[in-house]
Amino acid sequence: MNTAYYIAADRNGCWPRGGLVQLEYRNTHLSYAITWFAMAFFLVVGIIIILRHKDDDEP
Repeated sequence: MNTAYYIAADRNGCWPRGGLVQLEYRNTHLSYAITWFAMAFFLVVGIIIILRHKDDDEP
């Protein structure tokens, strides 16, 4: 398994000096939420269409 991680060490005086590594991550929570709610909405719409069409086929 290939996992990326960072260790920021801190020592008095010399190197390695802690606090130099600053990581920034994109905040994509809104786009993920919109995607999942849209997929759930279309799933419900698809089920409703299938159930309505199924009722039309019965003699």
